[in-house]
Amino acid sequence: MAARAGKIFMVLIIISLLIAGLNVSNYGISQLTMEDRGAVLDVKFEGGDIVFTFLGKEYVFEQYKSRGWEDFYAYWQEIEDYLRKIWRIFEAVFLYEVE
Repeated sequence: MAARAGKIFMVLIIISLLIAGLNVSNYGISQLTMEDRGAVLDVKFEGGDIVFTFLGKEYVFEQYKSRGWEDFYAYWQEIEDYLRKIWRIFEAVFLYEVE
């Protein structure tokens, strides 16, 4: 288990270094061509909003104010109900015992 976690951690480090390298090279190209191309991949917080940049285009996710936990709890309840329905079907099909 620890070896698998170590491998996953190394892959995540390599991916983050790759993204950082792409952002640096994109910044260098932007400086040479006098263009503002934006980052290849970037995530930042501005004024409570989450700003996700992908290939120079910014996507803003609105504030996750105090309602955030309420929304999360509602989604969690939907997921839990869905999984319970699946489990009931699984029990009926595979675990049903005929006497």
